[in-house]
Amino acid sequence: MQIIFLLLALTAAAGARPAPSQDPARAKAQILEVDAVAVDRHGKPVADLRAEDVEIWLEGYRLPLQSLTVLSEH
Repeated sequence: MQIIFLLLALTAAAGARPAPSQDPARAKAQILEVDAVAVDRHGKPVADLRAEDVEIWLEGYRLPLQSLTVLSEH
């Protein structure tokens, strides 16, 4: 499997974690939109990226990937 480096712009990451006094089991689900650029080890864009190729981790927790939309300049 090819190693993919992602540069993430987590614009809503600060609000993704429940407040310390809030029970995590009762935390509301949020959708976090992540803009990313996928490149291979040589810095070339990965054109055939699929959802199963991507893992998103936030503060030690793997986040489920609901959808993946691939955009290109072509």
